[in-house]
Amino acid sequence: PPPTPPPPPPSPPPNLPPPTPPPPSLPPLLPCTECADERNKWMATNSLTCHSFPYAYIKLCKWDAEWAMQKFCQRSCFDNGAGYGGDLCCAS
Repeated sequence: PPPTPPPPPPSPPPNLPPPTPPPPSLPPLLPCTECADERNKWMATNSLTCHSFPYAYIKLCKWDAEWAMQKFCQRSCFDNGAGYGGDLCCAS
């Protein structure tokens, strides 16, 4: 006698939701920058540190051309939401 054919595959149960698509791949991690807190001459003359000069975070840092060019108080500016364009300071 001829062999019996295999049974057909079971049919899927009705009303199943469509399969979940795979999650999107994560973007590559950007390299971080080792940020320093170099103060300018005026700050040094007046015994100010980057941490003790919050005026910088609202008026200087990324808003002042000279500060942006020299990246004065880079770490403090970044930590206070006033980082320089393109900076991604590494965790301290």
